[in-house]
Amino acid sequence: MLNDQFAVSARIHWQNWGGIQGADPDLDPARDPGNDAFFLEGERVDLPLGINFVMPEDSPLAGHRISLEAIFPIHHEYTGAQLGMDWGVTAGWTVVF
Repeated sequence: MLNDQFAVSARIHWQNWGGIQGADPDLDPARDPGNDAFFLEGERVDLPLGINFVMPEDSPLAGHRISLEAIFPIHHEYTGAQLGMDWGVTAGWTVVF
């Protein structure tokens, strides 16, 4: 916490997914490589950095928190034609009761 209202946050977000077993025979992977379910596996690691603002206790919005998080990819490895991510932003409004 920086003070009673502001805090910073950081975390590591890891995802790992395997290829899809089975496929729709009507999809032609020769025409579109994205139709080959075997090559849709991958792994990625993101570093989200955020700032949180907690509303003061004497405010009408006491118990509410506003957060903003910037997401930076630090590693990705895909086994096929998949789109990566350059960066991202997540905004949130949380109510604690």
